[in-house]
Amino acid sequence: MDLDEFVRQIWEIRESVHVEIDSVRTEVYKIHGHKRDWKGSSKLQAEQTKKLDDDAFQIMQTAQENINHLPLQNSKNLNDLAQTAEQTARKLQRNTEQVTSATPVSVLLMTTKAGFLLSLTERVMFGYARLGSSTPKPDDDVVLSAAMTVVASARDQLTAAQGHMKNLKEEIGSAEKRRLFRNYLLPSVLLYVVFNPQWWGSYGISWLRPYWEVAFWSVFGAVAFSVISISEDTNSEVFDPRNVGKYTYRIPVAPLVSFAIIASLNVLGFTITSSGTGGGGTFVIDFVKPNLFLLVVLSFLLGFFSKRSIEILDVVWKRLFDWDKTTKDAGADATTPKRYVRSVTSFVPGIYKVPGRLLRGNLTEARNYSRRV
Repeated sequence: MDLDEFVRQIWEIRESVHVEIDSVRTEVYKIHGHKRDWKGSSKLQAEQTKKLDDDAFQIMQTAQENINHLPLQNSKNLNDLAQTAEQTARKLQRNTEQVTSATPVSVLLMTTKAGFLLSLTERVMFGYARLGSSTPKPDDDVVLSAAMTVVASARDQLTAAQGHMKNLKEEIGSAEKRRLFRNYLLPSVLLYVVFNPQWWGSYGISWLRPYWEVAFWSVFGAVAFSVISISEDTNSEVFDPRNVGKYTYRIPVAPLVSFAIIASLNVLGFTITSSGTGGGGTFVIDFVKPNLFLLVVLSFLLGFFSKRSIEILDVVWKRLFDWDKTTKDAGADATTPKRYVRSVTSFVPGIYKVPGRLLRGNLTEARNYSRRV
């Protein structure tokens, strides 16, 4: 490989790392916005991580002071600069490798270290370009190999930041699943078992059991869907920890939606005909003489697909009140969308009148504007 190709590779790596730093920092800020106490897995690990972060700042500060005392006036200074930059890159690499329990601050510092190493790479390469034809010439092996080491270390810093960021997302997902079990599933199971109307038949409340089954099994379905969604989203590149509330909003809504849909099906006289191997029959969705197994399955599915259940409510509304016919009878103007006709006008130098404005100048290409008809 010739020197020009080697230099080109250094600049390509530098450019790719520079582009990715912004995206990684954006993801880190999203994670940091999650309202949790980021202190690592234990107090000891938190102290170790903080010490490593302080050491990294000290390494960069010392390197910056040493570089400031190396003006690029001759080839010897450039060689010294390249060696200092390479030593700094190796120290920062060892520092990052010792981080075992990263926090968003630690990950953000890794991107800072990557940016600092990119600045060292630029300083070395600009010095090489300026002093490359001087006498004596800079040592190509020393300068370019050091520059490659520094820019490759910057890329490694970014890779480490991305890996730790995925670990933090997994930690957020695990915390959210624990919260679902602790705040929703466990209390719901206890209420369902302890206060189930079938145990309190002597108090004359056994008629509440169908409603009880609908309420709690729809909650169970919504919790199941939330757990699956969290597990899938934490492995996705578009996971945004700031919007974890979207996994819990459907849980309190699920019983209301399930009640509304099942009651609507009851009013409509909806029946299910089965011809399975266990024997066929017709099952009526009813609260007076209910098929409890049918209600349990239907409630769980409505809770699991609570978002689509809302769409079902919209269909039921239109069927009950004949919405399509009502809107048609209201007149064509209420339902017919406004049409726009696109016209093309060619312009040449001068002043031309266009509806509502004047256009001036050398506009030779076609311009489009809309006119309502």
